[in-house]
Amino acid sequence: ARTDAEAAKLLTSDIDERDRPFVDYDAGRTVEGFYNVRNGIEPCIARAVAYAPHADLIWCETSKPDLA
Repeated sequence: ARTDAEAAKLLTSDIDERDRPFVDYDAGRTVEGFYNVRNGIEPCIARAVAYAPHADLIWCETSKPDLA
């Protein structure tokens, strides 16, 4: 599976406690019921750390080669 978490702007549910720090509750939900999220490298890192115990290799792709 591949998720473009760095550019993601919507989330279907806030049930996963690991996603909650990135949900923009002030922006409210879309008319379709999606949650707005603050995207960027931080959610990508959090998702990789959460998945790490279950993977032999984690591939993180960025739009730019600079993580600074």
